[in-house]
Amino acid sequence: VLIAQFDGTALDETLISDARSYDRTARRIAADGIGSIDVFHQSPLYPAMLSLTYDATASDSRPARPSGSAPWLQAALHALAIALLAPLAFEASGSARASAFAVALGALFAPFPFYALLRLPTTLAVVTQGAALLATLRVARRPTIAAAAWAGACCGVAALARAEFLLFVPVAALAAAGRGPIRSRGSRVGTVLLAAAVCVAPATIHNARRGDLVPIASSAGENLFAGNQPSGDGGHTAIHPRAGDLESSRRLARSIAESDAGRALRPSEVSRYWAGRATRAVLDDPAGWAVLVVRKAVRIVDLGDRTDIYSMALARDTVVPALRAAFVPVGAILVLAAGGLTVIGRRRLSRALPL
Repeated sequence: VLIAQFDGTALDETLISDARSYDRTARRIAADGIGSIDVFHQSPLYPAMLSLTYDATASDSRPARPSGSAPWLQAALHALAIALLAPLAFEASGSARASAFAVALGALFAPFPFYALLRLPTTLAVVTQGAALLATLRVARRPTIAAAAWAGACCGVAALARAEFLLFVPVAALAAAGRGPIRSRGSRVGTVLLAAAVCVAPATIHNARRGDLVPIASSAGENLFAGNQPSGDGGHTAIHPRAGDLESSRRLARSIAESDAGRALRPSEVSRYWAGRATRAVLDDPAGWAVLVVRKAVRIVDLGDRTDIYSMALARDTVVPALRAAFVPVGAILVLAAGGLTVIGRRRLSRALPL
């Protein structure tokens, strides 16, 4: 129903900002292969997956274009993301009722179906992170080498979808350590890290062949500055007024960094430049940065965030009225999550920590 209402509308056919950038990258991969991409600026798994739904018989006069399977692939990922809530809730709580309740909440949580309609990596990220979290909970309950390898592999794939998920890998390793002799615990920790590294390796090798040692993507420094710059208000503030989609932001970030450095820079050096600027901004005004963090936290529950160009309210009120059926707000999710963590943590802390 959602796809039928969304298909062919202006919101569907007019790609803007990040969606436009992912579309361009997917078209290029479909036409010329992933080898045509320079050092990855964004996590590569989503555009690579999206390219499979594009017409690969492209030319300069007839570029690759999406087939009708693209929205259905997103829909399948959306359904899988919600389905994963059942084993996740059961693994964490041991309650079948909690599983059913979690699935119902997921189905009625408005951002899930909305972002499944857009050409963005959100739904793929939720699926891969859900699988990684499930594998982490299972290795915490039954710490074996096989379970540790699976948890590490799931974390690696999730990091290819969203590179910041690398920050969760140490959590999975800690969960896999469990109890027992130090040697056994060390073997499981090492297995998690090795399996994650093996899954990430194709992206790392791709980047190394293009002259830079970047594990997955080179946008970390820019993202850090965008979220912590002194002029920020807690919402999305671009690194420069002329920055639009991901591609224009990348070009501007590199141009500014190279202008300040007085030389050409590799993507990793551009990232370090912006990370340094972000760090200096925080250290120069820690009180102002603390206020900024509070503003960010407030925006977590603000579905009407005016800085977000992807407006769920606009889509719901104009072209996708079926979104009204998804009425569970972010605040309810956060309150219930806090309560669930408290209950689970009292029973068994090791189950609550990965969550």
